Amino acid sequence: MKAILCTLIKTCTRIKTARLAAGRWYVAIVLLSVAGVGAAEPTFTNVTATVAPDLPDVYGASVAWGDYDNDGLLDFLLTGQYSIEIGDLISQIWRNTGSRFTNVTATVASGLPPVSVGSVAWGDYDNDGRLDFILTGMTNCDAGISQIWRNTGSGFTNVTDTVASGLQGVWSSSAAWGDYNNDGRLDFLITGVFYNYNTSGTESISQIWRNTGNGFTNVTATVAPGLPRIYASSVAWGDYDNDGWLDFLLTGVETVGGPPFLQPVSQIWRNTGSGFTNVTVTVAPGLPGTLWGSVAWGDYDNDGRLDFLVTGATNRAVPSGTISQLWRNTGSGFTNVTDTVAPGLPQVAYSSVAWGDYDNDGRLDFLLTGGFYKTNYFTRVSQLWRNTGRGFTNVTDTVTPGLPQLHAGSVAWGDYDNDGRLDFLLTGYNGPNYISQLWRNYTPLTNSPPSAPTGLAMTATTNAVMLSWNSATDGQTPASGLTYNVRAGTTPGGIDLLSAHVDATNGFRRVPALGNATLRHSLPLTGLTNGQTVYWSVQAVDTAFAGGPFVTETSVVSLPVLSVSLNSQPSTLNVSWTPPTFGWVVQQSPNLNASNWTTAASGSANPATLPATNGAQFYRLSKP
Repeated sequence: MKAILCTLIKTCTRIKTARLAAGRWYVAIVLLSVAGVGAAEPTFTNVTATVAPDLPDVYGASVAWGDYDNDGLLDFLLTGQYSIEIGDLISQIWRNTGSRFTNVTATVASGLPPVSVGSVAWGDYDNDGRLDFILTGMTNCDAGISQIWRNTGSGFTNVTDTVASGLQGVWSSSAAWGDYNNDGRLDFLITGVFYNYNTSGTESISQIWRNTGNGFTNVTATVAPGLPRIYASSVAWGDYDNDGWLDFLLTGVETVGGPPFLQPVSQIWRNTGSGFTNVTVTVAPGLPGTLWGSVAWGDYDNDGRLDFLVTGATNRAVPSGTISQLWRNTGSGFTNVTDTVAPGLPQVAYSSVAWGDYDNDGRLDFLLTGGFYKTNYFTRVSQLWRNTGRGFTNVTDTVTPGLPQLHAGSVAWGDYDNDGRLDFLLTGYNGPNYISQLWRNYTPLTNSPPSAPTGLAMTATTNAVMLSWNSATDGQTPASGLTYNVRAGTTPGGIDLLSAHVDATNGFRRVPALGNATLRHSLPLTGLTNGQTVYWSVQAVDTAFAGGPFVTETSVVSLPVLSVSLNSQPSTLNVSWTPPTFGWVVQQSPNLNASNWTTAASGSANPATLPATNGAQFYRLSKP
């Protein structure tokens, strides 16, 4: 008999029958690949009531995941306003016990000021292996704060006055950690607004604070002259040109000229190695200025170059314009590809965006919240956009049914239950209510961490080393989409030179983020003591922020400085090097031909005196 049977599971089987001759039937079976169609859809479920009971509903909020107590479970820090009453604010640390979250603020961070319309970020600024944090925002006294809280191992203490004297308190602000000068210590970028009581008006700041090892100092005027002072802002570090130096992207509104002439800005500042320069017009022509928005770096097409998402209002009068744009890094600049790869993306302000591979297919997806005006009515959205490899599609209704539509909040990815799937936390205002919710990921596909990189190599120079490695592999993320995370110390297994925010024994990432070397296969480490031995290793990080194992540690010695001076009476040379480390010998040659170098008569003596010779003579240090 004739029959057509099509069952959509993972493949579609179509059976065709035809009678080609009397009394005989022939059957042709055609397998049609319909990968993804009919497969069990990845699904998120709101588990707040079960795993985070009593979590306050907030808006004007900021949230960040981080394993502050090094127990291998992601905790989170949350700020915001929980009612319409002025002063009803919170700043809370919620600890992950393995079965639920509990508010431990009073125990571990006594005196933490409640804030809203601010920013929070975790980072190990003192390289002691424990996550510290920076906090900004408006307090219930209508004053801005900017504070650095140090993790002592038994709790947190406010060290702002000690380590960052003069740091201006701000709100409507953004702050982000990043080692811009590659000395292994986290610096930070901060923006925001404050009330100047001397002038009875508001002023804005945009500042880069350098970590000296003993504290922080404001170096903005030196390293980024002309940086616009903004608020209603968002900032993010990222090495967009893969030259080994962190660049940054910032958005916000700048006060221009006399009483308040406000200009939205979106700018890319390139790190030249000696400072920053605004390259927006050159690398991203047409990038619209925005405020009340969000920016995030991510390599959505796995080509080894950081792209970015930007949202916000293009005018302080929000009804006149909002945007959501995806800019692709071409290698020579950025181009707006939104209409091609994410058609229908809602244009939002008062927004938050975050990259993360929720379905473990090795491609970055994104979560977006915000609002826009449509026919004089304010519309809120919360949407999950899946990366198909050819573009993005809105899967919210299918994958996150019941997701509240929010603005004026924050979103953040993190695998809180260590099941190999990214969960998310989001906050905001949906019209009648403030909301804070934790959504657990039940996708059927779990993520496996990448392999260890190979081919560790290093080149030493005076006061610095260049660390390099070959690609790792991963079952989900293509090699070109992996980022890398480096740790370095003065002792085996140490991190005092460069903290990696990781448990080195198993690769667990204490902050769900890109690795500190981003997409590069090398990392310069500067500011070393001459002759210092550096012990280092590296791990790969995939698109779900899972860290793989560290490769077997290796070490390198930064070079001492050789000094040669001439004595005229008698005609001799003084030779020495600093620091006076052992194992070096002085070599000399009449030219730079490699075969002509010979060990000088002084050998390994330091200091030493050598006879001067007629004609040119070259000297170097060598390890036999």
